[in-house]
Amino acid sequence: MSSYHVACTFTLLLTLSAVGNGQDVVRLNTGAVLEGTIIEEADEFVVIAFAGGSMQLRRSQISEITIGPDAVGGDAASSLRALSRFQDHEDFHFLYRDGKRVGYRTLFLRRELRDGTPGYTLTDRMVFVAAPGGDADVDLTTVEFVDADLEPRGFEHRMSSGRSGRVVKGRRDGLTLRTRDDRGGRLYEGTALLRPGTQFPGMLLRRLAGEPPTTTTDRPHQVFRPRDMTFAEVTVDRVPERITLRGRVRDVLVFRRRAGPRELVTWFDMSGHVVREELGTTHLVSLRAPKNEVLAFARGEEAPEHADLALELIDEGHGVRMLRPDLAWESASGGQDGVVFSLLRPGLRATVDVLRFDDPETGVTEEGLTMGLLSQMERSSEDFRVAVSAAPSLNEAGRLVFEATCRRRGVTIRTLGAVISGDDARAFAVLCAAPEAEFPRARPAFLELLASVELLSSESQQPGPFELAGEAHPVGN
Repeated sequence: MSSYHVACTFTLLLTLSAVGNGQDVVRLNTGAVLEGTIIEEADEFVVIAFAGGSMQLRRSQISEITIGPDAVGGDAASSLRALSRFQDHEDFHFLYRDGKRVGYRTLFLRRELRDGTPGYTLTDRMVFVAAPGGDADVDLTTVEFVDADLEPRGFEHRMSSGRSGRVVKGRRDGLTLRTRDDRGGRLYEGTALLRPGTQFPGMLLRRLAGEPPTTTTDRPHQVFRPRDMTFAEVTVDRVPERITLRGRVRDVLVFRRRAGPRELVTWFDMSGHVVREELGTTHLVSLRAPKNEVLAFARGEEAPEHADLALELIDEGHGVRMLRPDLAWESASGGQDGVVFSLLRPGLRATVDVLRFDDPETGVTEEGLTMGLLSQMERSSEDFRVAVSAAPSLNEAGRLVFEATCRRRGVTIRTLGAVISGDDARAFAVLCAAPEAEFPRARPAFLELLASVELLSSESQQPGPFELAGEAHPVGN
């Protein structure tokens, strides 16, 4: 979001506000006059709503406020002022695909009055760029408007990519959703039945974030997704967890939302702000960042790639690296017993260790190394059982995958492991373990970790996991 974009938005709001008569009037120190409905006043700021949005102004910017008669009707204006379920707020994120920064995201939640209806507007904009400050490869904006009871009232979705673009608008009329789809100058109109209980996906998560989590899976929710103009049935689980993010320990509410076989995760902090979100695929992640950093990136001031995300773990001394799935996995450097990397996911009690084999004998195969490793694991546990299986999707570059279970301190532990060797007699083992009850939830991340482990060679010209990320093609939530 450039300073030019901010200025244009501000000018637009001034223009929109000048249409009304008899509304509240805010005169700024600069001489500019804003007309609208004041929906919140505090010692430090004032929030004024317009036909197309709302704005928070510092008291120091204001020279005079005149409260006028309610042009939109006393009941509607009073209802807008009384909205208290959500406070106006904004969030700024970076977008990452497979650990590579590919753009930025802004989220704005505002109280608004549309067509005489007070409610909340959620504006979600994602900008994908090849380089900081460059022209957008894809620019997506989705707007959801709901009334005071969070019932869907209208939406808008805008997409532009190069010279192509699309604008879709929808408005609810009773149980009918009327849509207008403008694709490159061609207009398509349509209607759909919006049955009772149908919600917008963004506002659904924010509603659930403000409710106590349950011990059982929530009932399925019927949603309409403005981004791809489809209805879907979504199941949402909410689990509180403690994670480390940007060097700070935080309590978050983890939402696992499922539509069919696909599961995606969103984190909310205790104030109802999105901290991290998977967008359409687990490979595309939105991560909250300071506003000034995101705006600097949008202006072309690039920050170090790994300084804020730190998903890549690399040990040049041993010539091995891997990519952790997300920042919920806390990392530690190697220690004793040949450990190169260690990862911990506290919420799942899951661990990942990368160990090196000390000077394996020349000619020893992956099967031989695995046999010795399993024997060692059996001696240090109880009720040890193992099943060696071939996994072609992971069996590249000379790696053999196995699963094993055992009991330690009265708890059944399940381990997914792999032995990886190189052409220069180096060999490593990757052991991913979790209690049996938590293993199914940890398994997708374990598979990602195993697939990302790579042995480095000074002679190798093969691209690493970030170089293989490719172009970002966002998929709807």
